[in-house]
Amino acid sequence: MYIGIAGTIGAGKTEFTKALATKLNFEPVFEPVDENLFLKDFYHDKARWGLHSQLTFLVHKILKQRDLKELLKHTNCIQDRLIFEDFMFARMLHEAGFMDKRSHDLYHKVVALCAEDVYYPDLVIFLDVSPETALTRIAARARGGENLIDAGYLQTLDREYRALVDGLERDGRPVLRLDWNKHRSLDRLLSRQTLFTIQERLL
Repeated sequence: MYIGIAGTIGAGKTEFTKALATKLNFEPVFEPVDENLFLKDFYHDKARWGLHSQLTFLVHKILKQRDLKELLKHTNCIQDRLIFEDFMFARMLHEAGFMDKRSHDLYHKVVALCAEDVYYPDLVIFLDVSPETALTRIAARARGGENLIDAGYLQTLDREYRALVDGLERDGRPVLRLDWNKHRSLDRLLSRQTLFTIQERLL
């Protein structure tokens, strides 16, 4: 079985993935954020470094997808961030004018070359967090470059994530939305009822 965790920047995806993997005895697969050497530059100058950053994320994600495909042959997995979120970020940059048409077209040509590595989880868990809560959590974790993320960007992300999840549901993909706006502990968020619902959705 394959569970994908989706949510805005600062939603708590990595923390949640670790905890749920332990609860269900699944193998966690994490987003390699620290391996993107362009990310800090991107936050300073999105127009110059947007394509570099998104292609770096895409290459890392495709490699993770290939590793995941092998893992799923003998174990259950939970993935921190879906590849579809990468496509969403690239489109947002293009629409905002930070990635021109040539760059956006090149990005999707690379995506097309790796089409066999794009596949859907058996269940998507969307961590529903407001832009205000996300901004507070981003400030608390003080990750390099993220101090330049503002409320307006997070509001745009919130709309895009909701559209993404709505689209998955319209396509008949199983989605579970978990409200994590309140600062509840992971043990409370992952209550017995929540775990039962997750397992039920996987059947």
